[in-house]
Amino acid sequence: MNWTLRAGIFRSISTRPESYLIVYRNTQLDGSADVDILTDPLARSSSYSGEIRASGAFADGPHRYTLHFSARGWDSRRAFGGEDVVSVGQGFIGVYTPFPKPAFNFGPQDNDKVRQGTVGVTYEGRWSGIGELSAGL
Repeated sequence: MNWTLRAGIFRSISTRPESYLIVYRNTQLDGSADVDILTDPLARSSSYSGEIRASGAFADGPHRYTLHFSARGWDSRRAFGGEDVVSVGQGFIGVYTPFPKPAFNFGPQDNDKVRQGTVGVTYEGRWSGIGELSAGL
């Protein structure tokens, strides 16, 4: 019998900086409007994931068999939300109007935490001249 062991661990990090959206409300025929700035604070997500698998292969004459035992895991964390809207005054659609950066009052962010784990076993059988069979759980 021949056994192999394989494993991998992965790390993922994503950061989105503050984002802004300019919204024009109460638009008039001359293009004037009330200007709001919607913003989202910095958002982050990160995760770890990994897998370990042991595989045993053996033969019995023309027959070949392989067993796989595996375990996988994932741990993810994400912070998001907390947006704010600030009215900055009057402006004209299509006309650049510089506004000083408002003092945003971000709300609390939501946090997601996810943990998953699975284990499995797989059987593979090959019979020369007859066929193959695979089953997993």
